[in-house]
Amino acid sequence: MRPTVIASGPTQLAERAGVPVPFVERLVELGIVTPAEDGTFSDADVYRVRFVRSSDRGGLSVEAIARAIHEGRFSLAFLDGTQFRWASLSPRTYAEVAEDVGVSLEFVLAFEEALGKVRPAPDDPAPSDLEALLEAPRVALDAGVVDDRTHLRLIGVYAEALRRIAETEGDVFHRLIEVPRLEAGLTHGEMLEVVNRIGAELAPGMEKLVLGIYRRQQERVWTDDGVQHMESAIEAMGLYERPERPTAFAFLDLTGYTRLTDERGDEAAAGLAADLTELVHGEVVRRDGKAVKWLGDGVMFSFRDPAAAVLATMEVGRRTRDVGLPPAHAGIAVGPVIFQDGDYYGRTVNLAARLAGFAKPGQTLVDAEVVRLAGERDDIGFRELGAVPLKGMMRPVEVFEALRRDIS
Repeated sequence: MRPTVIASGPTQLAERAGVPVPFVERLVELGIVTPAEDGTFSDADVYRVRFVRSSDRGGLSVEAIARAIHEGRFSLAFLDGTQFRWASLSPRTYAEVAEDVGVSLEFVLAFEEALGKVRPAPDDPAPSDLEALLEAPRVALDAGVVDDRTHLRLIGVYAEALRRIAETEGDVFHRLIEVPRLEAGLTHGEMLEVVNRIGAELAPGMEKLVLGIYRRQQERVWTDDGVQHMESAIEAMGLYERPERPTAFAFLDLTGYTRLTDERGDEAAAGLAADLTELVHGEVVRRDGKAVKWLGDGVMFSFRDPAAAVLATMEVGRRTRDVGLPPAHAGIAVGPVIFQDGDYYGRTVNLAARLAGFAKPGQTLVDAEVVRLAGERDDIGFRELGAVPLKGMMRPVEVFEALRRDIS
């Protein structure tokens, strides 16, 4: 794929790259950027200019970069790859885009901040993809679905999640693709030429993968929401019936897992996950339960017997510290669930998750139905904590802490 002509001369190239015209003229003089025979520049040249500008600001002089290129130590040819086609600056300002799209200028500037950019000025040139990015927010705002603040918070969540994906991709690509080739004796320029071909093949598939995973998660969340509304409607009609022996679901999370893995790294995280897996299988399977979903920092179990769910969950929580894991907190609920495409949906699952989220380190919390079905036992006791408002629950929930009794 040939680079697209995007600038008729140095002035227009500077506008698209967001740099002073003399900077572009200097790059042309040094041979870092070369116009076509008709004097035009391509979209690839926009990224070359921006790349060198960032490097120059980081302390690498354009003269040193030019020398590395001319001596064959480095090349900017990798930027010809189609995977490097990010948004250039457009001729329109933020104020003009806001007016054209039909959203407030304040929202547009805050939108860029939510994406992690320094707040631009109204008259700054806007990125060429901005109008497309604002399409969904405009529809939602026009429909009154969300207010500005809520939508900007949602955009911030998108940006943070995708930033972590991009950073992890970059780390894996560097460690497993770039470094081995440098260690094999390739120069940086040769290495970039080789891995650029790999990147060009990977990029389309990676974009499909990210979107596909998002759609899978969206299906799960939207299905769950629909199931909860259906349950509420049936309950309001007086038709809600609990099964005679409903399934018990438990969620167990490790306290401070994210902070711990950030401090220790991915290898430590994998080790913690393996330790948790071994511990869970030992306790849960022994009590005729099963781990139905792994959540990174925790696990979801199901049991036919609510008492077994309580005993197994408390035992897993008790033993986490014995094997070097962070302390656990857990929640258990019983009731009907809907199973679809390998996942469970409904109020019972959500209640167990909410109880786990409300629990303190070392606690296992249950609802009144678990207490009723577990019955009077010598090895389990329950301490009433009262009615607690839990997120997503229509009414406060009677919560109990499960306690292990010493029967020795």
